[in-house]
Order: sequence, then structure tokens, then C-alpha cells
Amino acid sequence: EPSMDPEVRERAYRYWKKAVTRTFDWVEEDEDEVGGPAAVGAAATVARVATEATATVARAVGWLLGRIAAKDALREWAFHQHKLTLAAADIDLSADARPVAHAPGHPALKLPPVSISHSRGGAVAMVGEPGAACGLDYQRLDHVDPALLAAGGLNPREHALLTRFTGEALTRATVALWCAKEAAAKSAGLGFAGRPQDWVVSHLGDGDAPATAR
Repeated sequence: EPSMDPEVRERAYRYWKKAVTRTFDWVEEDEDEVGGPAAVGAAATVARVATEATATVARAVGWLLGRIAAKDALREWAFHQHKLTLAAADIDLSADARPVAHAPGHPALKLPPVSISHSRGGAVAMVGEPGAACGLDYQRLDHVDPALLAAGGLNPREHALLTRFTGEALTRATVALWCAKEAAAKSAGLGFAGRPQDWVVSHLGDGDAPATAR
């Protein structure tokens, strides 16, 4: 059980949700003012519907790109490991957050675990060793507010790791910490479940462009 006070954890979760909503994948509403109160209300409704539709399409595109990347990674693995050429249609992926891959036409082939991540129109995937867990997270740096992300997503120990960074290096380091945490949560098959601070990064690589986090 997490040791964090429930009220503190709930406040941290609200920060976290606000951070990821604003900085990673969703689209914020425009606040244009037009006409009188009725026109403003109608415009706001239209803007909200358009925003929700845009966000839905963006999520769907990201989901699809992630599946394409995962199948490409699995096809490459099958070729290099078994000299087997598979088409994308030869591979089935479950709809789970941590998808399970099968090749129905090749029942003897045990495909490795796969992890998918997508952010703002881009997607990546990786395969792990058969029988071992794997986790991957990818985030675009544009539109990231490092202070907002750190406020709800990082714990005091991780804040201390960031004190030597400023400017763009701080943004990169903050996102590196976040990605390391989310990748670990994915590899455990749990996800954050609203508790990103329960996952702790203990080391951040040296230099202005940190290369390792674990």
C-alpha cells in the first residue's frame, strides 16, 4: 500500500491528470469571444464539440500508429530470429493496454511481449525477450510544461534529481524521469493507476542531456 496520505495523493493525481491532459496528447479549447451571451454560448458549445472530436480522432490515430509500429517490430523480430517473413495481417494484437501478440497462421510461433507508446502524432513500439516483461514510453517535448508535470508526477526524491537542470535541459530531464516511470509501470502490467509518485526513479544520467534513467 502506498504510504502517501490519501488527501495528498488525490491532490497530486489532479495535478498529474491536468499535466498529461494539457501537455501530451489532448487539444485545449480556444477561448475566442464572439457576439453576445447567446452567441458566446453557442460558439463555446461548437468549440467544445470540435475539440472533443479532434481529441478523439487524435487518440484513434495514435492508437492505430502504435499498432502499426508494434506489428512492424514483431515482423522484424520474426525475420531476424526465425527467418520468417510475416505480413501485418498475419499478426493479431489484443486490445489490452499491454497487448499480447499471436500469429494464427503459425501456431508454433511464440511471439515476444510488445510495448507501445504514442504521443502527438508519433508512435513507437518495442519487443522484449520471450517470457520477460518490457515497457516503453515516448513523449514529444513540444507543449510540455515541466513545472506542471513535475508538480503532480514526481516525488521529492525525483525533484532533487532535477536541481542541476535549467531551460530546455530541465524539460528533457523532467520528461526523461516521467518516461522512465511510465515504462516501468507498463512493464509491470499495472500502469500508474493514478499514482505516478509511487514509481520512483533513483538515478538520472549525467550531463545536460541525460541519457539514462532507471
